[in-house]
Amino acid sequence: MVINFGTDGWRAIIADQFTFENVAICTNATLDYLKQNGLNNKGIAIGYDTRFHSDKFAKLVATLASNSNFKTFLFDRPSPTPVLSHYVVSNHLDAGIMITASHNPPDWNGFKIKTNLGSSAPQSMIEKIQKRIDKLVETNTKFPTSINLTNNLIKFINPEIKYIEHINSIIDLDIIKSTNLKVIVDSMYGSGQGYFKKLLSGGNIELIELNGTENPAFPNIKQPEPTEENLKILSGFIKHNNASIGLATDGDADRLGIVDSNGKFISALDLFMLLCFHQLDILGKKGHIIRSITMTSKIDELAKLYGVSTIITPIGFKYLAPKMIESNALIAGEESGGYAYGFHIPERDGILSGLMILDLIVKSQKNVDELINILHTKVTPLIYERKDIHIDPSEKQKFAPDVLKQSAPKSIANLEVINVETLDGIRYQLENNSWGLIRCSGTEPLVRIYAEATTKSKVNSILDSLQKICSK
Repeated sequence: MVINFGTDGWRAIIADQFTFENVAICTNATLDYLKQNGLNNKGIAIGYDTRFHSDKFAKLVATLASNSNFKTFLFDRPSPTPVLSHYVVSNHLDAGIMITASHNPPDWNGFKIKTNLGSSAPQSMIEKIQKRIDKLVETNTKFPTSINLTNNLIKFINPEIKYIEHINSIIDLDIIKSTNLKVIVDSMYGSGQGYFKKLLSGGNIELIELNGTENPAFPNIKQPEPTEENLKILSGFIKHNNASIGLATDGDADRLGIVDSNGKFISALDLFMLLCFHQLDILGKKGHIIRSITMTSKIDELAKLYGVSTIITPIGFKYLAPKMIESNALIAGEESGGYAYGFHIPERDGILSGLMILDLIVKSQKNVDELINILHTKVTPLIYERKDIHIDPSEKQKFAPDVLKQSAPKSIANLEVINVETLDGIRYQLENNSWGLIRCSGTEPLVRIYAEATTKSKVNSILDSLQKICSK
């Protein structure tokens, strides 16, 4: 039995590795860490998404937490991860635990830990919890898995109210609601369903929600991840209904994907560029920008134009969040579609990011495609693509950065390799602002290959070359 925390928590297939017994192990290891660090006085919040048995796993966590004398705030409905993070911060709690596999396929579930700052648990914290888990597994320690919610330390909470009040305090929703925008929201059967309607009701704006019911099978989509492949229905709906924009949140609503008024999917990299432009230009704010190593280098160019700096981190908000806090950053983003704001919480929020895009459209009086065209006159118009290669977990070692670096080529796709970095995976900096990267996923049995270049054909050539490196 293996329980390994990856990019953001532990994820596994339900009834295979993700069992009540293993959730109990993770819970007790987390509670032990919190006790040892004096984080057992103010309470712990527990949330869950719409996946199969997520509510039951959350109730088990609540049972174990209350039995360990933790004040336990158990959500009474499926909720987005950023709502959990906000609840922890606004109520000054010690930590949060979220039962979710985020964007993974339907047969997966997961266990995320949030700090008292609302952020993903940093690597230093995860390593200590992982050691406790390993010891419990090694000694075959068993914990009770029966659910009992009668403990007086357990309180059932509706977390929506405080979150919606907070969002209203940081963005002028009345301006958005007063417009004649036609917005299509795809909630992807996830825990973000209903939030945009509640936040934007009572005005002129027309809002239609797709996939706004609970269905843990996530029908008609490969997985609840707002990628181009999974948003084809949203794209077609926009074109046939003459909509202004489409917004899509993933399974736990911490990520955002968008489709423009022409039905074209906008990459997460261009979306982050729009969000940065909104903060820097439209709102006139200043501050550091935090980006992951796989985020577009166009962000660096944009930052220079507005006199701010970028800080680059490995992938995962367990790395981005500490840098946000340390540098008092304005905004942070990663290639997978997660964006966070220094004036909110140091955690991704797909709902707030969707509202920010609507605010950008309203205040600039321009559509998304017009805004991207304007930005591409300011920065190099690079094109990006990512491919996922399924592997056997036992093969991971052959893709280790140190292994790949030993045989690093001098050129890739006839472009000179200028530099090789191993901050996260192996990144080949190429001539003409191009780059390619190979990295094992921290949440799934995949090797991801990335490329960014000035033309689609160059991107394809880089990806082909990276795939050949992976197949050796």
